[in-house]
Amino acid sequence: RLRAPAALGLVGGGGGADYGGDDLVGALEMVGRAVEVAPGGLDARVDHGVLLAAMGRRGAARREFEEVMAAEAGGDTSGRLMHAWGMMERQDGHFDNARAMFLKGFNANPENALLLQSWADMERELGHIDSDSPDFQLPAEPIAPSARAEASAQLASVGQNLEMLGHLVAGRSDGDTRVFLQWIETRARRDKELSREIRERGEGDVKRVLQWAERRSERDVRAFSSWFSRRYEKDRLIGGYLFGWNIPEERLGLTDLILGTRTSPTAEAPPPIATSPTEWLRLTTKVPRTLSDGDDDVVYAGRPRDYSPLVKWLGILPANLASQGAMSLALLGLTLALVTYSASSGIIETLNGDEAGVLARETTRKVAPPEGVDAHLIEVHPDE
Repeated sequence: RLRAPAALGLVGGGGGADYGGDDLVGALEMVGRAVEVAPGGLDARVDHGVLLAAMGRRGAARREFEEVMAAEAGGDTSGRLMHAWGMMERQDGHFDNARAMFLKGFNANPENALLLQSWADMERELGHIDSDSPDFQLPAEPIAPSARAEASAQLASVGQNLEMLGHLVAGRSDGDTRVFLQWIETRARRDKELSREIRERGEGDVKRVLQWAERRSERDVRAFSSWFSRRYEKDRLIGGYLFGWNIPEERLGLTDLILGTRTSPTAEAPPPIATSPTEWLRLTTKVPRTLSDGDDDVVYAGRPRDYSPLVKWLGILPANLASQGAMSLALLGLTLALVTYSASSGIIETLNGDEAGVLARETTRKVAPPEGVDAHLIEVHPDE
């Protein structure tokens, strides 16, 4: 069976003849001739698609993969096909498509360790799982014949964990969330020691998640989705933490404490803020104010001053004066100083002789009687 050069980064799998190292053009010619000679050789067609993808001909590679999949390849061939296809989608940044291809390959061949390794590496690069997480560790190669059964069970467990992680971080629909909650609740229920430990921890995120997982109502699903989205924004490893139920307590910042973003066991996602129609808008009216309030604004709103030190000083002044005459002179001086300051500050308006005469003439000027239409509309009383 043919295999693609290892330097491609797209694993074709299997053993057999090499196409010529890293000579992609020569390798493509060789595998092309192999496909022409035996069109039904699905393994060679998978390698052909791998080489097309490595040379940047993604559309041609995808068509090749689709034709192989339509030929109903089974077993190891389907695993290799979905592995190569998933790697191409991963390199193109289409991670949801890559997960879908990896899952199909895992279902076709659950013991394809290379596929599971590529899938786990992608999730690590995306920050979803820790490199030391035991839930995603593959068995060490080579596998002894006596440990084959244990290794198969471990591969199956890693594949299932990666599938559930995809439900959690990919689409995040209510259906995906419900599947994940049911799965982790089943794991906790089967592990009696883990279940007891969770319930003994008291209030916290671990117990809160367990309550959501046990009930799985629409309200609980929305509450878990809201909680997970908030935690995911702060730490993408929150998905991996859920598998071992070792969820670190959330450290709330000042903004979280003010806004109250911590979710209760029955909390729902906050509803969107509705925009009021224009016709609902109303002008805000101020509370009516009294004339006394207006006078206070005129008197005090300008430049308020604190006269308490002056009043206190005036209170102790008589005690410091030797005689009544001295006190009278001091008070007279203070009065003149106060009048002068008031006039200069605009508190008291002073008028010179010309201004006083003008004011007197204005106040004594006789108002002219109404004329024209006003004379007919207004009854004049000259005696008054």
